[in-house]
Amino acid sequence: MLVSSVVVLFFFCFYIHLMFRATLIFFSSMAISITAAGQQGACDSVKQKLAFLNAFIKDSVFVRANSAINAAAKLDYGEHCIAFGKDSLLKYSVSGITNGSSNSSAVPAVVNAFSDLHNHNNNLPPDAGDVYGLITICKKNPSYDTRFVLTASGNLYALLIKDRKAAIAFADSLPPQKPVLPGMQPAFPEKIVDESRELKYSRLDSDEHILSYILKKYNTGIFLIKVNYNSEFVVIDW
Repeated sequence: MLVSSVVVLFFFCFYIHLMFRATLIFFSSMAISITAAGQQGACDSVKQKLAFLNAFIKDSVFVRANSAINAAAKLDYGEHCIAFGKDSLLKYSVSGITNGSSNSSAVPAVVNAFSDLHNHNNNLPPDAGDVYGLITICKKNPSYDTRFVLTASGNLYALLIKDRKAAIAFADSLPPQKPVLPGMQPAFPEKIVDESRELKYSRLDSDEHILSYILKKYNTGIFLIKVNYNSEFVVIDW
């Protein structure tokens, strides 16, 4: 009688163990599925935005603005900026061009603005000033999510905000350092500058890959993208 009771208890405990494991596996698979779906959704959203931007940079409005900034930069070696707007029918509008210093230029106003384009007089990608400047505008205008940067050698980069809340949270928690001199751009906080310097001189990483790393590590909600040899924007991943 005692033996049969022990056997029954053993099988009962074994059954409970199997049910517990099955429950854990079920909920784990559910969590993985939800996470994967969220990641896929984010990827699809970025792909859609890249498709839009790839079409936009081939539009005559952008092509003319790009040419105007190129021509202006060759005359005075300064930075220049043009802003873009669009209505619900995707009819584009464009601002006038602003003439800035060698380190910065004001962003002009345009109705229903969603992006701007400015040049760098070197071959460097977007910098901290570009990142914080874009976030500041996006705070006031959620539709303003893209900043194009044209380098002296003709490379075209863009900063793309895909998570506005994350971008604003980053800027609020890690505000920029003030410019060292008037007219200079603000810098990332000291710890990010030190980290970037370490990556550049110890690992010999490129400026664009370092910026991509910083944007990803600090959960800025911002992607760094660049036009490749096929004249298409691609995400730069570290």
